[in-house]
Amino acid sequence: MKSFEADGHESLLDQCEFNTRLPDHQGVWQLIKKPTRLRWSAYQPAQEMSILCEGNHEHLPIEGSSPKIGNRARASGSYQQGLCDAIFQAVSRLYENESTDEAYANEDDDMQEENEEDFPVESSQHEQGEEEEHPAHDSSVSPDGDERPPPQHGVLGRLRGIAAQDVKRTITRLHRNLGHSTSGELMKLLEQKGASPEMIEGAKNHKCTTCDLHKRPIGHPVSSVPRATQFNDRVQADTLWVHVPGRKKATPVLVMSDAATRLVAGRELRAESSAEFIKQLDRGWVRSFGPMKKLFVDEHRAWCSDAIRLWCTENAVDLKISPGESHTRLAILERRHQVVRRALTTFLTDNPAIAATQEAVITALCYVIPQVNRMPNVSGYSPVQWAMGDTPHIPGLLMEEQISPAHLDPTEAFREKLELQASAAKALNEANIDARLRRALLRKFVGQPVVLSTGDRC
Repeated sequence: MKSFEADGHESLLDQCEFNTRLPDHQGVWQLIKKPTRLRWSAYQPAQEMSILCEGNHEHLPIEGSSPKIGNRARASGSYQQGLCDAIFQAVSRLYENESTDEAYANEDDDMQEENEEDFPVESSQHEQGEEEEHPAHDSSVSPDGDERPPPQHGVLGRLRGIAAQDVKRTITRLHRNLGHSTSGELMKLLEQKGASPEMIEGAKNHKCTTCDLHKRPIGHPVSSVPRATQFNDRVQADTLWVHVPGRKKATPVLVMSDAATRLVAGRELRAESSAEFIKQLDRGWVRSFGPMKKLFVDEHRAWCSDAIRLWCTENAVDLKISPGESHTRLAILERRHQVVRRALTTFLTDNPAIAATQEAVITALCYVIPQVNRMPNVSGYSPVQWAMGDTPHIPGLLMEEQISPAHLDPTEAFREKLELQASAAKALNEANIDARLRRALLRKFVGQPVVLSTGDRC
């Protein structure tokens, strides 16, 4: 059929002639008139479908509502079986009367090109003699001697199209059949196949409504805490509970993290008391990096005591107590909790000899926390690099520049230390992979909202 851009032909019909019915207020199905206008690109189906009511029967008004279907005007918007069958038969008769060569001209051309490529026709002796006297020029080599992509035959010859309509049709088909690939990937494939410049430019400027519909929307948080830009400016502290294999009760661990560099420090707690918090803060953070400017904690009763307030006053620390409902203020530390907890548990499970000791949690912290700070997951660098400005020297690593013969043939104690470092790195990688998979499985897809116009069905 011709394009709908032409004037076309109209057909006026009444749907009662195609047995379109709706129930009345008593549930009895009655005929409805509902005059309808259809637009056709061919004259024959337009004439066949122009059937008006003769007025020899009654019609049910579509205004109002009926049981089981509700609003009759809205229910009449769905075409019923009789009208659909008539439209289908009119279109089928139109295609039956048209020539097959005209309807499938493009497909026949493509198949002919593919058949000529798969089954080349043998040329006559005269043509072979001419080819021997005048050898064909090798198009894969330019006059300067540079190699060019070989010319494409068959259906791949469409890649050399330069017409705007051919370029748009080819790019749309490639984009859809390649799984809605990005413009960069499609341009790379076309360049490798020697496509025309117009085809590559069309891939660059291609816009897909499906991709725009399903792309991830840009998130704009309603509110957020101020962003830290300097080390030791904003420090978050919270309690983490670790289950040690063979123990009935979990062990509390105080985890501290810098908001700017994501540097983590951990200390085992004997109890969740104000005195224990102050002791582990001094030994785990203040002794190494000095007092922080702002300390963010939760609303545990030990953090709200007078002893904590007095310690913050003496060290000029601004104490920020976050309410229980405000998880965003400790979001950086709470995200690290699941990875650190999983890594500590995996490390103790893989080393049962250490888990059986009294200082199992302290040993696990000594090996796991340095591995957490060495992970390059903060804008391409590790938290240690952001905090110290350089990569610290860790003896015993094979990638270390300052390696000595003692590292290649270590003692038994040094070998045990290296094995524990490797076990801690393995446990952290497993925990990190588990956390990423868990986030990917629990993440819900939010599509781009569809803008509806007046009359569209939602």
